[in-house]
Amino acid sequence: MFKLKTLTTLTLGLLLSLGLCAQMATDEFPVFGKFEEGISRLKGVKITVYHEGVPFDYHYAKEGYFSFKLPLGRDYEILFEKKNYVNKRIDVLLDGVEQHRVRRDQNHEEWIVNLIPRMHNVDYSEIEDNAFGKVFFDFGNRIFRWDADYVKEVEKNLKKIQRREDKQRKDLEHIERVLEKAKDYVEKHEEEVELTVETYEPRVEEISEKVSAEELEEIERGLSDIMGQIEQEVNAFSMDPLDEIFDLFNSVDIVVELREDGRKVIEIRKVARGNQVDEYWRVKHVWGGEFFFKNDKPSDRNVWQLEARGD
Repeated sequence: MFKLKTLTTLTLGLLLSLGLCAQMATDEFPVFGKFEEGISRLKGVKITVYHEGVPFDYHYAKEGYFSFKLPLGRDYEILFEKKNYVNKRIDVLLDGVEQHRVRRDQNHEEWIVNLIPRMHNVDYSEIEDNAFGKVFFDFGNRIFRWDADYVKEVEKNLKKIQRREDKQRKDLEHIERVLEKAKDYVEKHEEEVELTVETYEPRVEEISEKVSAEELEEIERGLSDIMGQIEQEVNAFSMDPLDEIFDLFNSVDIVVELREDGRKVIEIRKVARGNQVDEYWRVKHVWGGEFFFKNDKPSDRNVWQLEARGD
């Protein structure tokens, strides 16, 4: 009997065996089962079957179930994909397998494919760049089997990924706590301070003394991740048409100045439109902080890019 008991000890969504069996024709290899996320059925998974890197067949598990057959005599890679989930691939090695070699009494059990949600900023390459499991034909016993030795390697990779996810969860929890502290600090002091270019650096130094370097790094990394996602959406369309329309009615002259003192780089853009001249600052610190000003008042990246034409 074709069983998957060697896989039942794995975690993080390995293929499992449930004992639902079917006896199939010997000229094809049956693939049937369902998708799960934890203990819940997972719908809307795309299935692509490849042969030698070229798509051979497509299926879509709208309700979370799948069933198809693979002709003998070829090797296949079956890719399972769903947006925001980690892709998985199963290799089915049927090259050299002929119909008369396959036992007619072999039963094939259903596959349960458990996909795991993708965590932002976690590397899943060990799973996505390699097969998650391999099925091969045992010519001696004339039956299909899972490669148990390969499963042991998969287990090692899963443990690595689990450690990465655990670390990412702890990092995100720490960033949330630090950001909450920063939010509380700003709310308590926002009426006391009007941040200008002249008061900017002393205020940064004051806050830096109250927050550890590690916390600053965590804050900046968290904000960088958030801003990175926003910038990807913003960069999905070009700002050039807006610039061209703006310039039809406003003649623009820009003078750029750079200042460096070893701890930060200040880019100053003086933008002249007719008789009006505005001064824009971008201050980049060596620890990763980046701040924007317009005419000595706090500003943001959007104003810097749209009005000062900065990168």
